[in-house]
Amino acid sequence: MSHVDRSASRRAVVRGRAAALVAVFYLPAAMALAAGTDGQRPTAAEPVAVENERPESELALVKLVPQAAARLGIRTVAIRREPVVRRRSVGGVVMTPAGRIIQVSAPTEGNVLGVDGNAFPFPGTKVRAGAELLRLLVVSAPELARAREVIEVAMARVAVAEAAQSTDATPESELELAEARRSLAAARRRQQVLTGTGDAADLAPVSVSAPISGVIRSLMVSPGQSVPAGAPLVEIVATDPMWVRTPVFAGDVRSFASDRGASVRRLGDREVRPASPVAAPPSADPALASIDLYYSVPNPDGDLRDGERVEVNLAMKGKDRALVLPYAAVVYDTHGGTWVYEEVDAHVFTRRRIDIAFVDGDQVIATRGPADGARIVVEGVSELFGAEFGIGR
Repeated sequence: MSHVDRSASRRAVVRGRAAALVAVFYLPAAMALAAGTDGQRPTAAEPVAVENERPESELALVKLVPQAAARLGIRTVAIRREPVVRRRSVGGVVMTPAGRIIQVSAPTEGNVLGVDGNAFPFPGTKVRAGAELLRLLVVSAPELARAREVIEVAMARVAVAEAAQSTDATPESELELAEARRSLAAARRRQQVLTGTGDAADLAPVSVSAPISGVIRSLMVSPGQSVPAGAPLVEIVATDPMWVRTPVFAGDVRSFASDRGASVRRLGDREVRPASPVAAPPSADPALASIDLYYSVPNPDGDLRDGERVEVNLAMKGKDRALVLPYAAVVYDTHGGTWVYEEVDAHVFTRRRIDIAFVDGDQVIATRGPADGARIVVEGVSELFGAEFGIGR
């Protein structure tokens, strides 16, 4: 065989082997394409598999025998969709009403005395309207001069009585000495009273009373101080009622029903206080683009403090239909979800999720919940929750 024939033979063998390799590598791709022409593609495994999935409409049922329901005190009420006033919670600041800081002045000149053993109304003391704050002992300069003269005469009389007692000790001289000493003690006591260092019970001082109920804000005098007529003595700030300044965004102010009442709640408290709108000098904050609304809130216990931040629940214009139910019927899960227990049959209960729009006192306004007219549990909710999840067993 020639050299040319051998080269051609080698090239034919190489081409055959290359064709075989191409067939081996492209066969799976061809099979996949063929499968794709039939519309059947191999599906990948799902990353998450949920077994025994149950919708909320098929939650567990809690069944009680009649005796257990009676023992647990289960009580249900029917809920309705009612027209409710939409509300929005905003922040507010407690402030002292305008013109409710009173300064008590001295009605006349005199020495300042305390009440009942020199008790003074120090700042922070709560006072009632009409309560006695302090007393003024009206003393003139001639009275003080006469008191000094009486003391001098009494001292001279004591000296004479002591001299007589030392030379002639008779019962009469003893009585004279004792009387002279009593007169001197009385004169000195009167001088102490006149100078504000003694008891003024015998002189009937002028009483200064509180014109309003409130808290002593400042005390401008001290015991025994001599003050002229009209001098400031005590400053009282009224604490009932208080005002709440509520800044709202200027673009939303027309959506609030500013003529309706509001409710005020201290931060961290459940107690809600009613508040009524008041006419106050208009104010706004250009930096925050806010307009201030003012409300008056009762504060008989004096808990609300000037400058304290509170939550204010304001009424909006218009009404919506929503579920109204007692707050006692609501139970919270570990994720903060809100639920109620609906009675689906006699002594048979199941949980239903609710979406709370806002809380108005002891009532809850919900946008989603059981159907209208459904009966929900308002007493014994915690016991049903514990029975369902085994809490307390």
